[in-house]
Amino acid sequence: MAGSSERENMVHPSMDKMASTFQQAAQQLQETQQQMSKMAQMMGEGALHGDGGNMFVDAINNKLNKRLKVLEAKMKELQKDIKSAQEANRAAEGTARGRFQN
Repeated sequence: MAGSSERENMVHPSMDKMASTFQQAAQQLQETQQQMSKMAQMMGEGALHGDGGNMFVDAINNKLNKRLKVLEAKMKELQKDIKSAQEANRAAEGTARGRFQN
């Protein structure tokens, strides 16, 4: 709240849980990419023949996996942002605490 004398405190356990969730999401997206690549390989090796099979393999390799990589990178970025914010907050708390201890 603007103009409020109340200070917002970072709840580190909640932030840790959020960062962990982003890490798990990134890992799940990576595993999904691997599984989809295996499926595309299987389709390309003859499980689905013709133009339909080729289009399916192309969609997995060039569209789906590309978007999954973007999402994975975003999850890693968000996890890193949370960790950086926590580190900055802890440093600021330490600095403020040090000013009042002397």
